[in-house]
Amino acid sequence: MVAPTLKRKRDSLAPEPDPRNVVRKLFQPGVSPATSAPVPRASISGSEAKRPSTVVSVGQPTFRKPAVPKFSARSGSRSVSQGPLRNVTNTTRPVADVQRGKSFKPMQTSRFPSRSSTTNKTSIVQPKRADVTNHPDFLNQTRLRQAAEEEVILLREQVQQLMSEKASTDARHRAQLRLVEGQLEVEQKAAQERAEVIEQRDETISKLREAIRDRESRIAEGERLLEEGYKARKVLHNTIQELKGNIRVMARVRGNNGTEEASFKFPDHVDHRVIDVVGQTSTNYAGDEKNKTFSFTFDKVFTPATTQVEVFEEISQLVQSALDGYKVTVFAYGQTGSGKTFTMEGPENPTPETIGVIPRAVAQIFQEARELRPRGWDFKLEATFIEIYLEEIRDLLAKKNGAKHDIHHGTDGTTTISNVESILVSQPTDVYKLLQVAAKNRSTAATKMNERSSRSHSVFTLKITGINQDTNQKSNGVLNLIDLAGSERLNSSGVSGDRLKETQNINKSLSSLGDVIAALGSKKGHVPFRNSKLTYLLQNCLGGDGKTLMFVNVAPEIASVQESICSLRFASKVNACEIGTAKRKVGGQ
Repeated sequence: MVAPTLKRKRDSLAPEPDPRNVVRKLFQPGVSPATSAPVPRASISGSEAKRPSTVVSVGQPTFRKPAVPKFSARSGSRSVSQGPLRNVTNTTRPVADVQRGKSFKPMQTSRFPSRSSTTNKTSIVQPKRADVTNHPDFLNQTRLRQAAEEEVILLREQVQQLMSEKASTDARHRAQLRLVEGQLEVEQKAAQERAEVIEQRDETISKLREAIRDRESRIAEGERLLEEGYKARKVLHNTIQELKGNIRVMARVRGNNGTEEASFKFPDHVDHRVIDVVGQTSTNYAGDEKNKTFSFTFDKVFTPATTQVEVFEEISQLVQSALDGYKVTVFAYGQTGSGKTFTMEGPENPTPETIGVIPRAVAQIFQEARELRPRGWDFKLEATFIEIYLEEIRDLLAKKNGAKHDIHHGTDGTTTISNVESILVSQPTDVYKLLQVAAKNRSTAATKMNERSSRSHSVFTLKITGINQDTNQKSNGVLNLIDLAGSERLNSSGVSGDRLKETQNINKSLSSLGDVIAALGSKKGHVPFRNSKLTYLLQNCLGGDGKTLMFVNVAPEIASVQESICSLRFASKVNACEIGTAKRKVGGQ
């Protein structure tokens, strides 16, 4: 970059021609140095004019180089042309002499001494050069050169300064680059270590996932084997029970209603057949308080968390037997408020998840009947719904009550009730409507132990008659679903008047049921079936021709511990009762 001062100084000088061109012009052949005008060739002697000449360049000026002179033979000297003239210096002819018309005589050298000392010769005169140092063009060029040199000096200083700054910047950049490279190397090393850690972690995760999949596979296989083993044990247990003729008993603990719970334990986590009840605290003669634990074993125990679906799955095979031609009876026993009606029918406003055993059993019967239709089977289903209230039979489906109803047992093992409404049903919804009608007509009342206590035994009966059009085979099955009235202690129920009479009749019929169970268990010859309408109605079911299952329902409250223990003891006696092997009612036309 040119400094401003130098630029202004250079611009102030007028551009002039190059001084070297001026010098060349001055010394151009044929031009006078003084006048710079061409010299006329006539002023040159004839001998000189005829002598050829050449132009040589010595430095910047140009001169004519005359031909080598020849010496005369008379003067005893030889011509220069006869041999080379060596060591001849300053042989150029001055331009001034040429201009003046002087003849040219070469100088004698030491090697060629002159033979004639009298020969007239003139010395060669060097040309006088013109002084161009004061020429305006030269001065302008000098000033320009000086300005350019100053500018070059300044530019060199600036270049040196820039180079110094560049070297400093390069050094700083190299230091930063080394720092960045060091950081980058550290980061690369850390990234490599992280990559190795991630790779190891991924490998560990992969191994753990493989182990988890393997364990899940083993667990699934174990669960499958356990389920198969459970089903096999269940089938074998049912087979043994059928061969022995025992009444199957399943216990169910109702969920808590917000009151303080008694201590129920379920130690059997595999088959779920054991229930332990911790009794009330008692004090012995030494003043020590003890809690006695009562343990009971049944065919199945349902905890408060058990759903309606799980309960029905346990008895679905038994319900299937009614379609195969067996007499099947399922009844619920327990104190009032223990959940019997909920188990058998469901709540007042049931949902598909909360409906009870009766609607689920009916739905299964219709489904199985439809599946057997392609095999030639055609089924007819008739439903009746009665209650035993104060030892009297009432028809819950009749529009008007007042007719007398009697129980008759046929010689073929069938049981009928006179003057009851038998309704033909063709789909589950028909049965659901009948259940709603019966629930409205059933006798209920509030007591201290239950605000909606069932004051009667309800019996839903579904008669199933099937015929195979292909084989002419017939089957006659019966499904009895019974919700017994709740047992109550008179001092606990706080009833009087009609409620007291109801309680006495309920307890009497349940006591008669206990007597029948005890007689069957002791193998006595006489079994008191006629002591109550309930036991007489269940005579064929308990007498050995059918399959019977009993739900024993218990309440979880501490105040109901003693009633729960009594119910469980009665259920244990029923479970030990052998009623004989069930018989299938089939035949041909």
